[in-house]
Amino acid sequence: MVADYVRLSVLATPVLLVALQACGTADAGSGDVNSKWTATTDTIGDTIRVFTEQGQVWESEARLVSEISIGVLDGESQYQFGNIRAIAVGGDGRMYVLDGHGPVIRVYAPDGTWLQDVGREGEGPGEYKRPDSGLAMRPDGMLLLRDPGNGRITMYDSDGVYEGSWPLAGSMNT
Repeated sequence: MVADYVRLSVLATPVLLVALQACGTADAGSGDVNSKWTATTDTIGDTIRVFTEQGQVWESEARLVSEISIGVLDGESQYQFGNIRAIAVGGDGRMYVLDGHGPVIRVYAPDGTWLQDVGREGEGPGEYKRPDSGLAMRPDGMLLLRDPGNGRITMYDSDGVYEGSWPLAGSMNT
């Protein structure tokens, strides 16, 4: 497996360098010599780092625009976070946030509005104890939570209803 990865890295390196060379000599669109994007590369082992020396690849100034923000320092408890362990996003845009401080899984609408909490702390069906960063959304809309405290993976439907669980093969480092 490692040998395949190293072989792939060795093969991909020349292709990446050729692509970077082509990008470095391409005009960014304004015709100005200073608008050309140039970069330098640095290779350490199988990792290639690319540094922009001058110019940009956008035709105008780029800027970051906030589309959504969830969380407050003071306010409603549904919007306060203590220790975000994982985030999963459903096909419908709903966001599932695992806050290890509760612990609690909070569900938010695509616009950031809190919808509900999923499950609760405990040892019963649909409950969790010391969940780690294992939170994932399956393509069919099922939410999976890795719960090493109870030695299982718990499954919820997209509405947060408990659907079942599977035992985790356990050891000290499950």
